Amino acid sequence: MGEKCFVNLIIMNFQLLYLSVILLFVVGCAKPEKRLTQHEQETIIAEVTSTLNEYHDNIRMNGLLGEFKYLDSSASFSWHPPGFSTPISYDSVASIIRANALLFSSIDNHWDSLTVRPLSEVEVEYEGVITSAVFDTAGKFSTFRLRENGLMVKSADGWKLRSGKTDLIH
Repeated sequence: MGEKCFVNLIIMNFQLLYLSVILLFVVGCAKPEKRLTQHEQETIIAEVTSTLNEYHDNIRMNGLLGEFKYLDSSASFSWHPPGFSTPISYDSVASIIRANALLFSSIDNHWDSLTVRPLSEVEVEYEGVITSAVFDTAGKFSTFRLRENGLMVKSADGWKLRSGKTDLIH
């Protein structure tokens, strides 16, 4: 019986050694992430800042439906809007936008502050404070301040909002 345990121990050690070698090979052969140059970072920051300003311009011109051009409609999308306890999916956001689009006659959002941090050539984090001035269809005017942070991804047709959170600042 003791000999069988010894053989099993040797086999188990061999398996662990084999797995360790495979793991080291896989990790060692992984491509290191390319660091962005200062110029690449500045270019990405300018592109994303422009996109986020265009996003607000599009909402100003087209109402809430103007948001769709800037949302990543993939299964990876999630957003945590004010008043929600958890993030919601693209389909839920789309339903909310469509349901509320006709309730507003004017929406004017602008960034009071905005910081963009490139993570790679195709991903950025951003955060900022937004002032939103809104007229509803009954003529009632409201102003809100919002804090927003998110992740944007670069796609074939530009930068898209992938995930994030918007909070109402009281």
